[in-house]
Amino acid sequence: MILMATVHDPSGQLLSLCDGLGEKLQQLFSEVYLCVSDVTHQEVIHQLSNQFKRVKVIPKNGAADARRQVLSYALTTKQSPCNLMYCDFDRIITWLDTNPKELYQLVNHKEKMDYMIVGRTTKAFSTHPLSWQETERVTNFVASKFFDIENLDATAGAAILSDEVGKLINDKSIHTHTDCEWPKIVVDNGGRLSHIKVDGLSFDTVNVSNITSNDHYTERLKLSLNILAIFH
Repeated sequence: MILMATVHDPSGQLLSLCDGLGEKLQQLFSEVYLCVSDVTHQEVIHQLSNQFKRVKVIPKNGAADARRQVLSYALTTKQSPCNLMYCDFDRIITWLDTNPKELYQLVNHKEKMDYMIVGRTTKAFSTHPLSWQETERVTNFVASKFFDIENLDATAGAAILSDEVGKLINDKSIHTHTDCEWPKIVVDNGGRLSHIKVDGLSFDTVNVSNITSNDHYTERLKLSLNILAIFH
């Protein structure tokens, strides 16, 4: 399985966590592809470039653009068909630190799939700020109804997809947010969604950099509306 991840770290918060990360991830995944925003701290870019072969610096243009770019990067560079896992980079770091055995088991999951949404258990979800929990419940409730999957968690920033589905999404993804757009593309084109919940997608200090405003509730509600706009 290939890992695709995006990195946005202007403050250099990941500096103390990068050491040895390449070796750990490359023991789990056959290849690792990273797209790093051009405003990320230069030392973080340097450390990642030294540890991983596939690192691409891209203009800062939002999470959806970065996710599309890393998907395209992997599809156009990898050598053979295989499943692809997308996960926000700060999430992978937390997962490796808190529950590496669970991550290993998921990476070695052998069941054939089109698109598996990787969500959070109740335990993992409860570690997030209340502003995230209360607004993401709305997003996930609507997504659950649309996709007809009970207790779906579509907003955790992780998914596993087949090579064929990756190419389909790469051709069709245009929305401002991908959390619900990517699985909707799969369903609209006859693909099958599956869903798993994990403890490793918990919230820790490394994830705090994703909070960009003091008015968390307003910003998170706007985010929820933008994610769900794909269903309008």
